[in-house]
Amino acid sequence: MLTVAPDVLLCTIGRALVETLDLSVLGDMAVEATPELAESIWKAWHARAANGQKCQELSELAGLEDDRLEDVVDEVVRELGLPPRDQQTESIAGYLRLIPGAIRRRFRRPANPLGMAAPPGLCLNSSTDLLPLLPVRMPKLQVGDRPWGIGDWELRELIELQAAGEVWKAVSPREPSCPPVALHFFTSPAAQRFLRTEAAPVLDQLMAQGRILGIVPLQQIHLCADPPCVQYAYLRAADLASLVQEWRETNAVVDPLAVADLIGQIAQTLGALHALKPPIAQHGLRANRILLMSDGSGRRRPLLANAGLGGEPAVAEGEDSSIRRRRSLLAALPVSPKPTDDIYALGVLWYQLLVSDLDASRPGGSSWRRRLAERGMPVPLIDLLESAFDDDPAARPADGSVLAQRIQQSLPNR
Repeated sequence: MLTVAPDVLLCTIGRALVETLDLSVLGDMAVEATPELAESIWKAWHARAANGQKCQELSELAGLEDDRLEDVVDEVVRELGLPPRDQQTESIAGYLRLIPGAIRRRFRRPANPLGMAAPPGLCLNSSTDLLPLLPVRMPKLQVGDRPWGIGDWELRELIELQAAGEVWKAVSPREPSCPPVALHFFTSPAAQRFLRTEAAPVLDQLMAQGRILGIVPLQQIHLCADPPCVQYAYLRAADLASLVQEWRETNAVVDPLAVADLIGQIAQTLGALHALKPPIAQHGLRANRILLMSDGSGRRRPLLANAGLGGEPAVAEGEDSSIRRRRSLLAALPVSPKPTDDIYALGVLWYQLLVSDLDASRPGGSSWRRRLAERGMPVPLIDLLESAFDDDPAARPADGSVLAQRIQQSLPNR
């Protein structure tokens, strides 16, 4: 009988999977997060655990080490009486292995980049609050896989699940001291064509350029792997989207000057890409693709992730209409993006950060300018922001370096 809190919670989830899924048709891709699954888990969980205990159990489950997780999943399978070495059992076990990583991804905040503890503002009032903590669906790859053609790497944690690809944290099982890597797999035929045709020349250019400040390092391009993938350095970091979530949870007063500093740093990094021959436009600038590090003095340092892959299929299955709308604002750029397209996307993101709303559209009228001025944003910065998302590309700053320089000039005491 399971008695440890995270073990019991995983068993509760496993039992709900058995109860809600039609096991007669269960296949590798059939296990997914649905409102019915969340409701089934919630009923059993809510009956035995108060809200504080729920947060504690989630935190303990998020903190399970890889080896311990495998033991817990095996014990849950035995507790549920599932037949061993059965395809249905393996599908349920595979889904259970994804849950700690899914919780960590939802828990990550700049103050808690590992996601090992529930954020202070977490609300668990119904199954609706539980649903975002569950893996959206089964990925094509699985924990423990060692895909062909990528070297000695074993998949340990799903970082991101997209409609056309998957990003995994991988480790070297033979060299434990070797730093983990992030492997971006392209799983759909369209995504694989994009990688081999449109992205490959850009990635080759980045590889030849070497280290670029402000970009997550690109390490290898595995075009012959199955499925093909791109290898980046793995960083334990929260992202810009989690910063906005943290602001909302804590009712933080957003400092326009701090936001301008972040945008200026991102613009400087984009400027380095725009200065290459030929220039590289990021094409698809999104808050969840901008990681946040600290330089030790408390200043946040943004890093662009997935450099060179901005034009890939971006909308993941299971995302609601607000996320699709947000991404359409920032990623619907011309087939051959220009530096001024990046400036437009960065301008929209700048405004979204100021209002702590990543679903916000580009503002119209003039009242938004007055509200930002009342919050202490200098008029030159407001003018610069407005020019960044101007309809006329010629009215925008010409590239990232120009925008970064003008931000520095517009900040007080600079």
